[in-house]
Amino acid sequence: EHADQRTFSVGYMNCVDFVDGFAVSGWATDDNMSSSTGFIRGFDMSGTPLWEHVPQTEFAQLADPAMAGFSDGTFLCAGGLFDCDFFLPYFLAERIDVAGGVLWSRTFPFTFVNDAAINAGDSVAYLTDLGILLTNGQGDSLTSFGTDGGYAIDIAWEDGPALLVGH
Repeated sequence: EHADQRTFSVGYMNCVDFVDGFAVSGWATDDNMSSSTGFIRGFDMSGTPLWEHVPQTEFAQLADPAMAGFSDGTFLCAGGLFDCDFFLPYFLAERIDVAGGVLWSRTFPFTFVNDAAINAGDSVAYLTDLGILLTNGQGDSLTSFGTDGGYAIDIAWEDGPALLVGH
């Protein structure tokens, strides 16, 4: 394991594996605790850092991204955007290759993403603050719908087209 020494406050959250390595999402807070930066970091199988990517738009940065892997070894990170201590009314999703390069980047009109899941056909389900958003593997929005039963935190595809949502 390699310690991250950029600051005293670094956290890792989600992880996804890819060919010969893995990527984790995380955040680092400045030493004076005035701001925090989200990042995606790639490692080889021995835990040696390979690359780092900071997902952001022109004025906002990604917070607490969900991660999921595509069948071709690329992966998705998606999370709410914040700017100057407040969340924006949309989230950012990016498809990233194993070298840390961004294949595409999209924003969607939901504030938070609690989880994301990808099925064998590369359809993506985002569990958001307002329901579920479905896109294809290129990030093109297909449909969205609300969820019954309150706040949900997990989503997964069954064998086939059915979605499972956990509360």
